[in-house]
Amino acid sequence: MTRYVRMARVIREEDSTFLGVFPIHDRHIFLKDFVPNRIFHIPPDGVILGDDSRNRSYVFLDRKGKLHYGEVEEFLPQEGGYIRRGAKSVVLGVDDFPGTMKDWFVVDRHNRKTLFPRHDDGSDSLQSSFFYFLEDFVPDVGDIVNDKGTVILVDQKEGSLALRMKFGEDFWIHKAKGIEDVSLVEGEGKKMVLTLVLKGAKDALNLFFDHKDEAFAWVEKIKELKEGTFEGGKPRRVFVRLRPVSVSSV
Repeated sequence: MTRYVRMARVIREEDSTFLGVFPIHDRHIFLKDFVPNRIFHIPPDGVILGDDSRNRSYVFLDRKGKLHYGEVEEFLPQEGGYIRRGAKSVVLGVDDFPGTMKDWFVVDRHNRKTLFPRHDDGSDSLQSSFFYFLEDFVPDVGDIVNDKGTVILVDQKEGSLALRMKFGEDFWIHKAKGIEDVSLVEGEGKKMVLTLVLKGAKDALNLFFDHKDEAFAWVEKIKELKEGTFEGGKPRRVFVRLRPVSVSSV
């Protein structure tokens, strides 16, 4: 049984088929041409199964008594990262998440994709998009900079920044070359305000730092990225659609 989604798995390598059985829901799913050799548990209610030989995965979700699943091509769950709110830190390169962790992401360095959850605000706005990818983006540096949950993730290979302004929001991705200017001033309550002016954007982005040393360090990091030479990737955000599990053959 998988940890959060109560699913028994039957794999038949001789004909490359997979059977997932969900006894609590009295449901099963049959998948052809899928022999998963990777499993990544995603709390509080999901699991990713990956097939290295076919370079694809399936995501399963048991949310609010309903089962959902979706195929994700060219993605394998290789490692994870998560955001520790209390300790104000970003942890990278883990192979498992704490059971109570909801602020996580799953990284595929080979295909250069990072999977994030969309946080449920209690409305119907999520529909079937429970997750999203940042494609051509693999974070290797990250920081949470204030109590609101502002997070910066950096892909130093591509020279890209992923920014989230507060807890519960999705990340947006920006190329460092698209930053026209970066500056730092002291704001109210001794907070430091890092301002990013983006090409083509109507308004600048203001990031509020609780600690002056961290703010100065990030200004220097962003300036280095602006001056760097990088590969020609085109990072973008792509939503992952899931559908209900029923007694079916796929």
